[in-house]
Amino acid sequence: IDWSNYYFKGNNIMVETEEGFEWQDTGVNYDKNKLTVRYAQIPLMLNVNSDPRGDDGVRISAGGYVGLLWNARTKLVSETNGTEKIDGDFGLTRVRYGLMGRIDFKWFDFYVMYNLTPMFEDSTPTDAQTVVAGVNIIHF
Repeated sequence: IDWSNYYFKGNNIMVETEEGFEWQDTGVNYDKNKLTVRYAQIPLMLNVNSDPRGDDGVRISAGGYVGLLWNARTKLVSETNGTEKIDGDFGLTRVRYGLMGRIDFKWFDFYVMYNLTPMFEDSTPTDAQTVVAGVNIIHF
């Protein structure tokens, strides 16, 4: 499961129109303007382990993944309207794929994911592509 949060600045929110989705200025001053996106993903990676008989070695993995949009929600917080939560697909790409790499140590690992598909479908005027990097502290 890939669970990502995107925070936006300003008074713009994404609104569905007849042509698709577009950014509109609401004139409301938002304290929080957040989009939460969840994808169910399947990775396919080639792994190399420096200590194949134990967990003391370094493991390097590289490959790709494909994911299907599971859920998306926006959360808007302002003094004027309070808290608003809106579910929808917001013009997000329903099926995405990309490249990923990982370096595992004894009890933590570093990873990087790069989406080859744009974040939003063609009907959205935003050309965004995501790169995710992080650290896992608990090894699965």
